[in-house]
Amino acid sequence: MMVSLKDYTSLCARDPNCKIIVSRDKYSKNKAEHRAKNRDENCVAHYQVDDDSVLKNQFKRCDFLLLNLDKKTAYLIELKGKNIEYAMEQLLATEQLFKNDLSGYDLYYRIVTQQAVKKIHSPEITRWQEEAGARQGKRVVQIKQYLIEETI
Repeated sequence: MMVSLKDYTSLCARDPNCKIIVSRDKYSKNKAEHRAKNRDENCVAHYQVDDDSVLKNQFKRCDFLLLNLDKKTAYLIELKGKNIEYAMEQLLATEQLFKNDLSGYDLYYRIVTQQAVKKIHSPEITRWQEEAGARQGKRVVQIKQYLIEETI
């Protein structure tokens, strides 16, 4: 099944050219955070796709989706406590759920975890990172502890 981003409201709807976009779970003790810098003030959209009011917890999906509409880049973001393999599943499931909306976008996958990164690299995760490689000098799959900060 595919869903549409039209069912969601962008968290940047008031300021689609905002300079800093922060993804963090306001309601949990998880301190993981993704911070995107929009230095060129491109038009962006930021969605909390794990909002149960839209999909009613029916599907695996990541926490946030950040789109740079001008550069046609999409960042699928999962803020995770420990289970990195499940985070990978959530990111890939989100890609499939929004396949139509993401058509034509370069995809980047971000996992921000509370767990020490050295302890999380299973062979499956390592293979995924290696196969995805890099695009325009930026790793396609990035996993870091507590914070990922990047220019979009």
